[in-house]
Amino acid sequence: MLGEESYRAWGELLYTVKTGKPAFDQVYKMRRFEYLNRNPDAADVFNTAMTGLFRSVHTAVAKAYSFAGCSKIVDIGGGNGFLISLILRGNPHLTGTLFEIPTVIQDAKKHIEAAGLTARCETVAGDFFVSVPEGGDAYVLAHVMQSFDDDRNVVILRNCRRAMPQHGKLLLVEPVISPGNAPSFAKLLDLHMLVVTGGRQRTEIEYRTLLGLADLRLTKVIATECGESIIEAVCV
Repeated sequence: MLGEESYRAWGELLYTVKTGKPAFDQVYKMRRFEYLNRNPDAADVFNTAMTGLFRSVHTAVAKAYSFAGCSKIVDIGGGNGFLISLILRGNPHLTGTLFEIPTVIQDAKKHIEAAGLTARCETVAGDFFVSVPEGGDAYVLAHVMQSFDDDRNVVILRNCRRAMPQHGKLLLVEPVISPGNAPSFAKLLDLHMLVVTGGRQRTEIEYRTLLGLADLRLTKVIATECGESIIEAVCV
């Protein structure tokens, strides 16, 4: 799942402890996602691993949230399209847009076609730090926030806010760290994200604050059977 690159980054954990900066950048002299863009074989391993890792998570998410009041869903950074395919199959009234970087979009198209959803789901290539597609009334960011620091996440969230209609909803799919010092797998992931991407896991209060910086308001947190949560937000 992690690949040799993450293993080498963890070898420089002390750098991260001292500086608060990702050891991955120190080892490879570039950010994690820039590295994946430049190394297709590593990107293929990573994307395949994420599909396997999040298969049960995405199944649980598709079951836990009602899309009854929505007509179009936009999956931002949706990988190969497994999550949006599950949602569309479970909600025949929905159409969708899968938004991903150019190096991933071809595999996403193949998955959408194999799922028999080409007529209901378009694929769009782009960069969520620049803009995201308009026209949806539900926007999904699954395991995107954990990969970046607050400043970069606010850019993504503001782009989503600009694209959303006033009645739209934003759904973040992430682990939510419980308050207190009880052991939690999310806390180990928190450290891993810091070492590899400079990102982090967050508490509900931290998500509420982060969303507020992009003129979004957290409305509820829905627990799923896989242990991760759906964080729903609306426009302020």
